Amino acid sequence: MSMTTSDVASLGESLAGFVLDEPSRFSRTGLETYDQNTPLQPYLTFNIGPGQLKHLTIKIWSCDQGKKLGWCNQEFQSDDLYANSHTLFALGLIKDQDSSPDLFAFLRNKRADDLPQCHISEWKLGVAAEEDDRSTALYAWLESLTPTTDIIEIGIFPLAYFPGWTNYVWDIQVWVHSISNELPLPAGRQIGWQLGGGPRQTVLRQTSRHLKTRRILRSEDWITEEPPDGPETFIESFYECPTTGTIGDVEEVMFLNRDVLNKIPLDNPVRVQFLRNIRNCLSTRFKRADMIEDAKEAISIGREIIAALPGDNPSLSECLNSVGTDLYNYYSRTDAVDYLEEAIRITRQAVATSPLDDVYRPETLSHLGQLLGQLFSRKGTIEDLDESISVSRQSIATTPLDDSDRPRRLDKICNLLGQRFLSTGAMEDLEEAISLTRQAIAVLPLDHPDRLASLGNLANRLNWRFSRTNAIQDIDEAISLSRHAIAAVPLDHAMRARYLVNFANHLYDRFSSTDRVEDLEEAVSVARQSLTATPADHPDRSVGLSNLGLLLSDRFTRTGRMEDIEEAISLCRKAIATTAFNHPNRFSWLNNLAVHLDRRFSRTGAMEDCNESIECLQSALRSEISPIGIRIMAGRGLLSRSRLLQRGGESCNDAQLAVSLIPLSVSTTLSASDKRHIVYEAVGISSDAAAIALHFGQGALAAMQLLETGRGILISSISDIRTDLSDLREQHPQLAKSFEELKSCLSTTTSSSSSSNNQLDSSKVSAVSSSNYDSRYEAGRRLPLLLKEIRTKSGFERFLLPPTEEDLCRAAEAGPIITLNVSSHRCDALIIEGSGIRAIPLPRLSKADILARLGNVRSVETLQWLWDVVVGPVLSSLGFAGDQPATASSWPHVWWIATGPLSKFPLHAAGYHMATENNNTAVDRVISSYSSSVKTIIRSRHLAGKDQHYEAKSSATVALASMKETPGQSSLIHAADEISAVRALCTLSPLNLTAVSPRPIRSDVLAALATCNIFHFAGHGSTDSDPLRSRLFLEDWEEHPLIVADLIETDLSSNFPFLAYLSACDTGQNPENETADEGIHLASALHLAGFRHVIGTLWEVDDSLCVDVAKLFYRSLSENGLNDGSVSSGLHLAVRSLRDEWM
Repeated sequence: MSMTTSDVASLGESLAGFVLDEPSRFSRTGLETYDQNTPLQPYLTFNIGPGQLKHLTIKIWSCDQGKKLGWCNQEFQSDDLYANSHTLFALGLIKDQDSSPDLFAFLRNKRADDLPQCHISEWKLGVAAEEDDRSTALYAWLESLTPTTDIIEIGIFPLAYFPGWTNYVWDIQVWVHSISNELPLPAGRQIGWQLGGGPRQTVLRQTSRHLKTRRILRSEDWITEEPPDGPETFIESFYECPTTGTIGDVEEVMFLNRDVLNKIPLDNPVRVQFLRNIRNCLSTRFKRADMIEDAKEAISIGREIIAALPGDNPSLSECLNSVGTDLYNYYSRTDAVDYLEEAIRITRQAVATSPLDDVYRPETLSHLGQLLGQLFSRKGTIEDLDESISVSRQSIATTPLDDSDRPRRLDKICNLLGQRFLSTGAMEDLEEAISLTRQAIAVLPLDHPDRLASLGNLANRLNWRFSRTNAIQDIDEAISLSRHAIAAVPLDHAMRARYLVNFANHLYDRFSSTDRVEDLEEAVSVARQSLTATPADHPDRSVGLSNLGLLLSDRFTRTGRMEDIEEAISLCRKAIATTAFNHPNRFSWLNNLAVHLDRRFSRTGAMEDCNESIECLQSALRSEISPIGIRIMAGRGLLSRSRLLQRGGESCNDAQLAVSLIPLSVSTTLSASDKRHIVYEAVGISSDAAAIALHFGQGALAAMQLLETGRGILISSISDIRTDLSDLREQHPQLAKSFEELKSCLSTTTSSSSSSNNQLDSSKVSAVSSSNYDSRYEAGRRLPLLLKEIRTKSGFERFLLPPTEEDLCRAAEAGPIITLNVSSHRCDALIIEGSGIRAIPLPRLSKADILARLGNVRSVETLQWLWDVVVGPVLSSLGFAGDQPATASSWPHVWWIATGPLSKFPLHAAGYHMATENNNTAVDRVISSYSSSVKTIIRSRHLAGKDQHYEAKSSATVALASMKETPGQSSLIHAADEISAVRALCTLSPLNLTAVSPRPIRSDVLAALATCNIFHFAGHGSTDSDPLRSRLFLEDWEEHPLIVADLIETDLSSNFPFLAYLSACDTGQNPENETADEGIHLASALHLAGFRHVIGTLWEVDDSLCVDVAKLFYRSLSENGLNDGSVSSGLHLAVRSLRDEWM
């Protein structure tokens, strides 16, 4: 049945007899203490009346001061931080001085805490007992006080019932909502009559104090001679929840809707509209005031609405989505994951019942994306995050450009892209999120309620980018945006605490980069404010506790103040205790606690701190529900602990587990830059794991497998994609085709490694461009399934799997492979020979000594030290004594694989070169080559095939590039001479190569690499703090530098060129200590691109000397032919010849 105009008039009459006043607010701030002996007195008094009390809210900021102020005597002391505190609050009437009030208690036994907490209590008056579960004596007492014609004064009394207990009160705020009989009944009738016969603006203004009149005046579009869409539409507007204004405005509308609802028959379909209005008001107040009871009641009302709607009702989808929102709101306050999962189920129903052309469908899709993103945050299932981004893109695609909701939906997908960046490290996701957030903010009015949230989200994303690029302008902007958001958000807004948490994080991150102490101090202050603003039972409180602990712990490392580290440990323990056991954050808190305990141990030497620190890290590492990044961080911290070797064989299991996680953390979908950032977090794990395995007698093979699994991840992930498919293509062409399709998708050049600009312009990134990364992400998900299928085929069981012991030994048939493992626990040489694998302890080598000599790697003293502690003992154990081989072909050949900081040392140059006897030098005993891993050697040998001779084609070319004069660099007067000498040797018989001279600019050199057989460059090279940006200096290096990232993304495997010779400084050097194990430099990049052999330099070289080395090398190459042996022997001959001339 529909509602008639007369029904509207009768509703107007029924409501005209009362008006809901603006809420009265009472507050007091100031620390007061109350114990058993404190005289009974209120902290704050407030008034009710005249009229009927409808809603009372009390917010109390209180703390028990932990053990700092002796919160209870010894009799009541407990190790449980959350034991009952035996303090409470009560309400009572303020009477004559001589009479004690009757007290009605609430907020009993609040949890103890060192910091102020916000405790919220509220009472809704006039609600039937069966609809409210708080029918206590206090509730009944409040009901008995109203309605009243007088003003009643009530006091809030802090109490402490037991000896030794103290109640600390910092602040109390009270909101009183009342209804008074102020509007004369005739005025109500007059409004009702006007509603029935066509409202007049002047009449409405005469009664503008009445709520109905104010609501109508706010919706002037509805004031017409006859409502165009009928009475139901008018009532919908009349009682709708306001989107702006105060909480009091929302509560006014909600109370009126409740009263009207009680007057509508249960079978009247218009009842649903008033239920929806109430639900909207509850949801709005929850967002503003963060009261969990609102979310709970909204869920109940939403279910009632859905039950009342027929299956074909066009509003069903929207109502289902609203229930999903309310379920999520409840989850956000309780961390009850079953509510989140139910929200997803119901929202999926909303999508399913929504027609494709439904105007509300984009909102439903957006909401489903948000919920799936939250489920990913909770459970870590990447498929949930992938689906969330997919459905969110559908939402954006179906939202008109001028839709007022588009900015909010853009912000939601930005949140999801940010999550995927944090999970996978893909900078493309972050750049898109920043770009879309700026687009959303640009179209939002300055007073739009969503604008503050968007500004805060942009600040977070800029901070994340700062953490990767260290661009100071990003963190400065993040701090500026956060200051603006905090200044604009109301003090009682539910989101204020979160804004404060993020602001503190931004300040701390800038401090970490700039060492500005004032940023650290402000961060501590802001973090304390965030805790004060966070309710004691809010899930976000553990985040604030942990963050403040980190800040104080860091301040301890600067000031040495023990109270800082003590408080940091206390806060972190509370964060752990208040976080669900299966929540991902819990393992982050365990990692943090380990850091704090270790810092206190370094000061006090208390072994219990050391042992507990190890136990925290073990818990974080071993938990399968802990995020991989957190587990790797825990593994790195755990395996570096010196006392781990005293804890028995379980350490071997932890070492194996930590290493096994490293490959899982690097997705094939990521750019080289993103992969480098991720492996940075795992540095040193494999070396420590190998040392632990050797310590506990696991053997050289186990140690070698750990090193091969955990090192060279970046290069290995790229070389796997470029593996030779000739056998697979011949036997299983469809599988080979599928692999090549995925390879093509995964090899697509990514913007995050572009060499053209040091800083990406995120304003140029659009939502459409993201499809490139999404397709790579899908390819990355399909690759493991394809590999599993390939490995079911005969002969391909080990396809792209780590090498077996047999594979390792076969790789050493051409000469021993020596891996030098460096760890703080011990140092060893792992030697692979055709007959097996063995380990040689290097007791005179230590990581500390290596680090101490890093600044002087070229000195005579260092070369002699290298011989004494590393190279000499290894070569002696191999039987390579002082006698020189009779012929060049009989020289032994060894391959060096150095780990950690030892990779920066010239092992091939070790020895006593000034002595004339014993040949105690590496160059006088063996031919040396370098590699980053055994797997790299195996791949190179496989590509080379069984025939070690390189057959040059008749069209074979040598590409020659030189830079005698380089903008911004010193002149190289001999570079042209070097190129002339190489040209002469390469173009003559027997090499007979065709010489080409590409213009020395980035594009032409890259083109030449794709077709040449030998590439020779004479010019300047340079390393960078980011090894992927190390470069060759060409004419256009300032605008378009040729960097390592460009070379890594170049695939020359189809041509398989023979040799790259880089006669430039530092082309074989990685300046970054943290990624030394990855072997990322110009020489390795060219090898990865497809060159069979690469010659580079470890440091600056003399211009004229380069000419001599090149002549000797290419002359040897001409005499011995283009084969694998001639490259290493030719370079060895050149180096020895020049050394002999110097001596």
